[in-house]
Amino acid sequence: MDSDPKSSQFSGRLFTRLYFALVISIIVIGSSVEYFLDKSDETNHLNYVKDIHRPLFAQWNDQLLQSTPDQWPTILNSKYQNEKFTVMLFSLNDFAADKMTLEELSKGDLLALFDSDDALTLYQRIGLSNSVLSMEVFYGDSLNENSGWISVLFYFLIAGVVFLLIRPFANQLLQLKSAAVQFGRGHFSSRLELPANTTLAPIAEAFNTMTEKIEHLLLTQRDLVNSVSHELRTPLARLKFGFEVVESQTSERLTKDSIKDMKKDVNELELLIDEMLCYAEVNQIQTFSSSPVLIKNFINELVNQVHVANIRVTVKYGSSMTANEIIFCHEKSLNRALANVLRNALSFAESQCHILIFKSDQKIYIDINDDGPGLDGVDISRIFEPFYKQSNINRASGYGLGLAIAQTITKKQKGSLTVIKGSLKGACFRFVLPLPS
Repeated sequence: MDSDPKSSQFSGRLFTRLYFALVISIIVIGSSVEYFLDKSDETNHLNYVKDIHRPLFAQWNDQLLQSTPDQWPTILNSKYQNEKFTVMLFSLNDFAADKMTLEELSKGDLLALFDSDDALTLYQRIGLSNSVLSMEVFYGDSLNENSGWISVLFYFLIAGVVFLLIRPFANQLLQLKSAAVQFGRGHFSSRLELPANTTLAPIAEAFNTMTEKIEHLLLTQRDLVNSVSHELRTPLARLKFGFEVVESQTSERLTKDSIKDMKKDVNELELLIDEMLCYAEVNQIQTFSSSPVLIKNFINELVNQVHVANIRVTVKYGSSMTANEIIFCHEKSLNRALANVLRNALSFAESQCHILIFKSDQKIYIDINDDGPGLDGVDISRIFEPFYKQSNINRASGYGLGLAIAQTITKKQKGSLTVIKGSLKGACFRFVLPLPS
């Protein structure tokens, strides 16, 4: 397939933008989640630090309260001057903090606060005195000093994984776009071939189904135009010849015979146009309205309507059929469908035609069978196509639209029309129609 350079550049830019937008979104979301988790971990860690130092501060409080406040500095210096940690005394009045912190400190709570150098210090009021005991503790920041690099590495790995996942998806979208562009340019055989296990496989299948149907419709339209042109050419040629004959005739009787033949050609043209209009009409209608129809009366009227001399038509009903058996259908259109098939049978029949009506599984079956030459050598898969004819059999009339109209009408009444093997040697067509629940 040819590709447009501008289109390829645009597709590349679109993929790049989509990729970076997705990666940035992941980084922003991940960073936000990491921030809130760090905050939660920090709170838990501070509570842990306070819990492990709370007994020590309680011990110091008990020891200091056994002496006077002026002795507290001496006691602290003498007992803890050689320790690794630093213990200090502050005046509550000199303690700089917000109101809530001061209230907690005044109640004797153990507080964990960071100074300007991010050093963690524990504070607690000594009894009901005006002094505050403080101790700087090790917080463990060095344990997390590499966490920033770990996060960067993590997001780079995420970006790589996203690239590996999204690149095939983007390529498949580009293939879909290319196939759609080719189809739009008139290459109606264009199809999208993707592996069955890919994400876009159902879309590719739907696209191929759509293109196949469109291609079939276009080919059908082309064949229809060609067939109509062919069918119109014959009577028009005869009419043209008839006009020339009339102009050259000197006998009144011969002139009348020519005009009679010309009228037959006009009637043939009118019949062809009626068939074409009917075919177009039934294809435009989505669904037919339904009403109850007595089957036996309906079949009797049908036989009387299309009866042909010298051809015996017999009607037989199955044992399960009742006298008042009804179906819900659009009577006029169904009559047209059955009449088309019956006329088709009568035109091929040698001496007889059988109609069998029976009921099974909440469905009505209507078989129309003739004793004509049958369908040997006929492409059954094309027999319901418009303007399809049996080229090896002579026939009195017909344009190849009757069976196409009949099948379309039957399908739109939730039924089916197929070819089966009948009891007579000729063709046998079966209508299947649903019965009311």
